[in-house]
Amino acid sequence: MTTMTNTRSRAIRVAKPGAIALGMGLGSVLVLGGCRGERSEEPPRQIFPDMDDSPKWKPQSGSDFFVDGRIMRPNVAGTVAWGRSTDPNDPRRAAMLKEDDAFYHGTDGAGAPVAYIPAGAFEAIAPGAADSQAAITAAITRGRQRFDIYCSACHGYQGNGKGEVGVRWSSLPANFHDEKFKDRSVETGTDGHIFQVIRNGLIDQTGAVKMPPYGHAVNEADAWAIVAYVRTLQASWTISLEGMSQEQRSELERSRPPEVIPAAPAAGSPSSGAPATPSPASAPPASTTPAGTPANAGERQ
Repeated sequence: MTTMTNTRSRAIRVAKPGAIALGMGLGSVLVLGGCRGERSEEPPRQIFPDMDDSPKWKPQSGSDFFVDGRIMRPNVAGTVAWGRSTDPNDPRRAAMLKEDDAFYHGTDGAGAPVAYIPAGAFEAIAPGAADSQAAITAAITRGRQRFDIYCSACHGYQGNGKGEVGVRWSSLPANFHDEKFKDRSVETGTDGHIFQVIRNGLIDQTGAVKMPPYGHAVNEADAWAIVAYVRTLQASWTISLEGMSQEQRSELERSRPPEVIPAAPAAGSPSSGAPATPSPASAPPASTTPAGTPANAGERQ
């Protein structure tokens, strides 16, 4: 009798968890099935909210959290604006307002690159210049600064295409001293062409990018300043000292870096490669000129 009772108790204990699980499953089916097709004006039940209703402040609203009661915070001191607008039409609208094609695009009325830098470019680069010559000088100075920053890495400081990056590039950058970049009768020799390449980059016929655009970093005025400096680099290779005034020569000499000439190693020193030979005590003195100057005083050591 006792054995039968224990067996029934174990059977009940084993069957109880299974019955509970079965009941929960049937209840879930009934609940979900009963909600099918039901229309309600109430918000849906969110089993996993996923931060859909996380606490937040809405724009143009107020709060007591900040002293001024504003939710939208002002920019901190020193903030630099980047970009113009999130409106996708804004860049096109800004481009349409740039009516001067020669200055903003480097083209004439027919869409061809302009041969020379527009006069308005010098006014934009140096608006406070005393005269046209001062404006040109300011443009060349500004162009040299921008060229050294953005162009010299590939084109070299002399504009010969032998910059530190350029010589390691898959194709050599442009050498501005080539005739095709100086002959204004061809497109590649016009100022407008150089301006367009600076701003928009250069893509060859195969679609390969030969040069990336720098319009994001170089504005229109600075691009024209770089063109002015490129023309100065080209001219510097064709001007001789005979064609310069004494004042210009003196200025050139002052701006030239000092020439460092290493001293010749002394005879018998380890770097000379020759054994040390003691001078005889009766060695004759160095010959001198009639004026008393050593004959070898003018030779470079």
